[in-house]
Amino acid sequence: MSGTGGTIDSVAIEISKLLRPLETQLSTTAGARAFFAQMGFTLSDAQVGTVAAPFATLAGNTGDLVKITTAIIEAIEAEDYGTLTAKGIEAIQRIVQVVDAISTLGSSMAGIVALPADQVAKRIFDYLVFVYLKGAPQINDVLELLGLLEREDHNQDSVDPANPPFSIINYRSDQIGTWFSDAGGKIRTLYGWGDNTFDGTKLFAPIERILARSGLPV
Repeated sequence: MSGTGGTIDSVAIEISKLLRPLETQLSTTAGARAFFAQMGFTLSDAQVGTVAAPFATLAGNTGDLVKITTAIIEAIEAEDYGTLTAKGIEAIQRIVQVVDAISTLGSSMAGIVALPADQVAKRIFDYLVFVYLKGAPQINDVLELLGLLEREDHNQDSVDPANPPFSIINYRSDQIGTWFSDAGGKIRTLYGWGDNTFDGTKLFAPIERILARSGLPV
């Protein structure tokens, strides 16, 4: 009979899925360039080489996390609760190391991409969250309509490998509280809802963008 993991184990497994692109794409120069190009950071081979050490640390820590979560899944199936507990703690420790490595990478890349280190780290993490949530249909679209996700698409029609399409993703977790404290005010701020001048323009614009990305006529 299959067992059931606890909350920590479930969270560790999902975070491992979120972070997995760091293992699969940062292990090679070409993969790293393609990964960062998707968030607007165009790096040369030489620039990738200057941050090879933090890339390797980040990819290695993520790879270790993936192995740990694989062991967690096996322990759940075997109902091996001793291993499950030990691996759950180990996974949390490794997640902390991955987050620290993202911060270190942000500092290493800041001078290359001309952004503050914290903004580089946040863009990396927000992109990972965005890709992860794409596995759940329409969640990112709903977050965008709620003003909790800001998405800027660039070069969408480009076929130039040196100037590829990319998106800058910014999750606005700082705005979550406003929806609970003053939802009406938040809707008014975003879309002018309730104002005498409301004509739907601000509301229809993001809806049209979302429909266009889905390939639907607008």
